[in-house]
Amino acid sequence: MSLGPGPVTTLVESVLDHHRPPEDLREGHVLFALGKAYKTHAAIVLLCEQGYGEDAAVLSRTLFELAITTEYIFQDETGGRAQKFAEFDWVIRARRYKVLFSNEDVHKEFKKRFAADPEAKKKVDEILQAAERVKAGYKKEELRKEQKNLVNLKLREKQAFLKDNQIEEFDMDVALEYCFRFVRETAKTWVELAAYPEYRARFQNHVFPGKVEFDGQKFGTKKMSLVYELNQPNADKNSNLVTLPGIEPGFRP
Repeated sequence: MSLGPGPVTTLVESVLDHHRPPEDLREGHVLFALGKAYKTHAAIVLLCEQGYGEDAAVLSRTLFELAITTEYIFQDETGGRAQKFAEFDWVIRARRYKVLFSNEDVHKEFKKRFAADPEAKKKVDEILQAAERVKAGYKKEELRKEQKNLVNLKLREKQAFLKDNQIEEFDMDVALEYCFRFVRETAKTWVELAAYPEYRARFQNHVFPGKVEFDGQKFGTKKMSLVYELNQPNADKNSNLVTLPGIEPGFRP
């Protein structure tokens, strides 16, 4: 079939009539797509010329899908997608036979033909067997993907667990260092907060969680926050709760 003169038509017909054997499945797919698109386009032109625009529009979708499929296949330089596309043809052909065999009358006619032509039955059996091999390969691939995804999930969970532990350990170290610094520099902090009465009162509540009572002579309390109670084993050492003697407060660095 020829669509008449034109540079594109001439080019396509030249490729289809004089192409070299494809070197791989991707090149084979290009030849298949080119031939299919050429015939579909010819059908669209004929339908349009006869006034069947709606039917032509249906076929134009085939061209669109073919272009998307070809682009998708060529995004994979390994040829894996081209191989899957080629293999799936066996599945499509097998489905067609199974649909035919599902009709009892049609199946009887096929059995008669197979009895008269064993070679025809052999070809159909080959198609059905090839389709089953392809589907079995898909199942194995899906199983491998599922196992891979499961392993990756376990790895991510393990990494998240280790990361959380690292964060907890890091936070604990920071918290302990803050507490130790808080205890060491209590007197210094008290003096620095003199200009901020509200913060100073809150700071006092952290140091003395209970009430500071007045016994008639002085203010005081024996109840201190837990961090200071834990520090009691070091009570024989110089305390950081009071300012060191000297002309100016001798705060430790």
